[in-house]
Amino acid sequence: MRVGKFYRQEELIISHVWCAEAMLERMRGLLGRAPLQIGQALLITPCNSIHTLGMKYSLDIVFIDATGTILKICRNLRSFRMAGCIDAHSVIEFTAGEAERIGLLVGDELQWRFH
Repeated sequence: MRVGKFYRQEELIISHVWCAEAMLERMRGLLGRAPLQIGQALLITPCNSIHTLGMKYSLDIVFIDATGTILKICRNLRSFRMAGCIDAHSVIEFTAGEAERIGLLVGDELQWRFH
C-alpha cells in the first residue's frame, strides 16, 4: 500500500495514511491489522460504504468526494455496523475520537499527498 499524509489547506492533520486502492486491499481494509493509533488513518479509494464486521474496536469514518471535501462523518462506529454515503468517492478510517481531536467538519477540504 502507498503511504501519504492528509492536509487541511497547508495544515498537516494526519501524518501516516495508508492508501488501499487495489481490490483486495480495499476488501481487507483494517481487518486483521493492528489498531490505528493517533495520527494514523486508512484511505480506501474508490469506496462509498464500509462495514465493521469483525472489527474489535470502534472507528471514526469520514466520507469524501473526489475533490477531498468531507461529505459525512460517522463518529465512534462500533463493531458489526455499516455506513455509507452515496456521493462519496473515498472513505477515511480513523481510530474512534480522532475526527473530533482533529476538528474535522462536513465541508472541510482535505488533501492527501504521497510521502
